[in-house]
Amino acid sequence: MAKDLKPLVVPELILLGYLDEEPVAFSVGFPDYNLVLKHLNGRLGPLGLLKFFYYSRKIKTARVMLLGVKLAFQRKGIEALLYVESFKRGVEKGYPAAECSWILETNP
Repeated sequence: MAKDLKPLVVPELILLGYLDEEPVAFSVGFPDYNLVLKHLNGRLGPLGLLKFFYYSRKIKTARVMLLGVKLAFQRKGIEALLYVESFKRGVEKGYPAAECSWILETNP
């Protein structure tokens, strides 16, 4: 699945949080491609691809799709830091608005 999504990734919206050398958190954001998909009417043929590239340039919103923090590091503000850093980077890349998916802290 990661290989399929690679062309859609904006590397600045993928974050990894470390404590010393240990990875403790991650955040994965994407431009909000839902705004593009509504123009394709479920078709991704030659015309659909042209529409995809055209409307992709008009995206002004990012979405944090995945966020995870190791259990031992939860409730310490790491997730808030990831949200703030994701938003800062999004603004720098031309996404002045952001949306976060609903993420439960009990979701393994």
